[in-house]
Amino acid sequence: MPYTENAFDFLLAQTSLDSQLSFYAGNNNLFVRTSLSYNALESAQSEIALQRIFGKESYLFRLKEAYYTYEDSWFSVRVGRQSASWGVADGITVSDVLCPKDQTNLFASDFSESSLAIDAVKVSLFTSILILDAYWIPFFTPAILPSQSESVTVELPKLTLSNAEYAIRMSGYFSFADFSLYGFYGWDDIPILKYTLSAETPTSVTVSGEYKRVLMFALDSSIPIGQVTARIETAFFPMRYFSKSVTSQLSQSDSAFQQNNQLISLLGLDWLHGDLTLTAQYYADFVFGELSDLDRDLFTHLVTLQGSYSLLGGNLSLSLGGIVHLVDFDSAIQTQVDYSLTDNLSLSCAANFFVPGIDEKGSFSSYKDLSCIVFKGVLRF
Repeated sequence: MPYTENAFDFLLAQTSLDSQLSFYAGNNNLFVRTSLSYNALESAQSEIALQRIFGKESYLFRLKEAYYTYEDSWFSVRVGRQSASWGVADGITVSDVLCPKDQTNLFASDFSESSLAIDAVKVSLFTSILILDAYWIPFFTPAILPSQSESVTVELPKLTLSNAEYAIRMSGYFSFADFSLYGFYGWDDIPILKYTLSAETPTSVTVSGEYKRVLMFALDSSIPIGQVTARIETAFFPMRYFSKSVTSQLSQSDSAFQQNNQLISLLGLDWLHGDLTLTAQYYADFVFGELSDLDRDLFTHLVTLQGSYSLLGGNLSLSLGGIVHLVDFDSAIQTQVDYSLTDNLSLSCAANFFVPGIDEKGSFSSYKDLSCIVFKGVLRF
């Protein structure tokens, strides 16, 4: 792209081995899912790569899930590291706050790549049309953020029973529609950053952070209308904590945050016709109250469009999608080709473009140098 300064640079070179094991004995199930990845790009840039071979720069082992489940005819109990996806939004977070995200995984192609599991106890009650899930999460798992300066210190919540998180979801499945209700009381997985001037060096700024409590109530519904499925999702966050802008913190020397009510909603339409699928979504994020000290707009909204077509008996898939912010009109576009050579071997090629908004504004403007072409191969055995 003409605005990309670092043309022909490598952004990612990763090889990963994912494995999962399931053991069944009557009503009991033990499930383990792991991932071992090697980042060749980081290793090549390291001057002493062999000495750091098992460091975070080269190899990364991750226990993605490991839980025990006991399931009966009307209830189940699951204990351990587990993940779940909330809401009906596609690629956008509205009510999906249960599991934090890997914010460094910019090119994740599915939910399992970017979502982090939580350590929890889940109790489920179910009938043929209703499911009730209740979570007790004793240990807080924060989102993985892009690498920051070592001088930035972030304070995690203390490991006490009073700092546990709680969540509940009730879902109903009917012939005319599906719906879910959500409740969450826990910790925001993105910290509030505090900027202060150093007492010794007035021109030096110290950055620290802390996590704040968050409460959420949400609902969603999927309604089939012929070949079209309408998806509705909305989440309300009463008195959510927001970071004040750097200028406000340094000039006023007061609290690093303020609390405002927040409402996020989404409307999505999916049209399926043979091998062609078209999806459109409208997303709106509104914060109530005074925002003069915050580094965000009172109202932000965006649209996403996605189309995919399968041919050659479903072995070849072509897709084109994009997201456009309707404030600064910055956008992200992805086109992808997937081909399954066999049931176990598939190849894909994707092109990701990040387009700056008006006057170089918008969140995607800072990603413009990450526009890239991605080649990926997957072997399952």
